[in-house]
Amino acid sequence: MLARICGICSLLALAACQPADAQEQANVAVPAAEDEGPFSEVRAVRIGLGGADMDACMSQGVVTAGPDAPVLAAPDPAAAELERLPAGLIVHLCDEADGWIGVAYATEGDPWVSCETGSPVPAVVDYPGPCRSGWIAAERVEVTAG
Repeated sequence: MLARICGICSLLALAACQPADAQEQANVAVPAAEDEGPFSEVRAVRIGLGGADMDACMSQGVVTAGPDAPVLAAPDPAAAELERLPAGLIVHLCDEADGWIGVAYATEGDPWVSCETGSPVPAVVDYPGPCRSGWIAAERVEVTAG
């Protein structure tokens, strides 16, 4: 008998902890998400856009004079800044979108590293490296080849 009473009391206690109905559940306050800050999307630079018979990146350019050019995570002025590139740095022009150029580049300390963009790739893919990549405003790049 005691076990039966304890079982019933346990069920009643459990029921008291639960909302009575769906309306009560809807009234539970949920804290608002904090502002995530600047544009959080990332868009990878793609290679192979010229087709399977063309180089992975079809052009080469140089960062133009002026203050260091920001490299962004996506072709959007609100995107996160990855780093800044100095004027004169050689970049491989791989992708484009709305006034932005998707570039691959060696770091300033090692400008002669091959970015492996001079040979064809069988399909359009996100640039896998070995160099860094990101998006630069088109007006900050001068095409020098291709």
